[in-house]
Amino acid sequence: MILECCYTLPERPGVYYFYDEKNTLLYIGKSKNIRKRVLSHFYHHDETKRHADLIKQTAHIDFTCTAGELGALLLESAEIKLRQPIYNRRLRKHQNLYSWVLNDELIPVLHRVDDIADDKISVGLYQSPVRAKQWLLKLAEKNVLCAKVLELESTHRGCCFNYQLKRCRGACCGNETLASHNQRLVKAFESYALIAWPWQSAIAIVEEDPQHQCKAFHIINQWRYLGSVSHLHDTPTGPLPRFSRDSYQILIRYLQYEKPNILELT
Repeated sequence: MILECCYTLPERPGVYYFYDEKNTLLYIGKSKNIRKRVLSHFYHHDETKRHADLIKQTAHIDFTCTAGELGALLLESAEIKLRQPIYNRRLRKHQNLYSWVLNDELIPVLHRVDDIADDKISVGLYQSPVRAKQWLLKLAEKNVLCAKVLELESTHRGCCFNYQLKRCRGACCGNETLASHNQRLVKAFESYALIAWPWQSAIAIVEEDPQHQCKAFHIINQWRYLGSVSHLHDTPTGPLPRFSRDSYQILIRYLQYEKPNILELT
């Protein structure tokens, strides 16, 4: 019966939802073609036990059509974080993200992404301070930077440990100028910096599906996805949601490879 229902699903972009017989949400997915993607779940020949259990428990399928792939990607990411389906591992945790910011003395300082001012340039998106520090230590080693100058090592006297291993040029003990060290630091950071929000306010990315006469305005501000509306007078208001690495990466890729119609909102 459930398989027969799959053939009635639309061949359109969107997000689909698997529920069990008690109407518990099991899984959320997205596709350019909902029917084709859902059917692939049931005809998957190389399935894992986890996937087999999902299909066995699925009793009902629901869906939301979108105007295109971007809408499907953004909606899936937001819905998984909000509703936390049982079988979605990726994307389901909506936790704090951390990023490095160079202070006035060019010392990297770790901040929660949501606490960083809009005009500050930050580097990296990390799920914990531990991962952030590990990344910075690797960056220092790769670019022969001084862990002591970066305040990652607490040695009070003499050269840092990496200087003895020839992984530091000696900014910690006067064998390299601080200006030279910081020039390499800034250059290394620029390679990994998050792209600053280039608009003065929120924007609407227009996405259309002429075949089905569907048009959506995806409302974005400071790389946060606020939602999608059919009419701009329905634009959502209120505080910005928390920063999402997934939404940020979706938007960056989309803007890099597409030429969307963007409306700046005032």
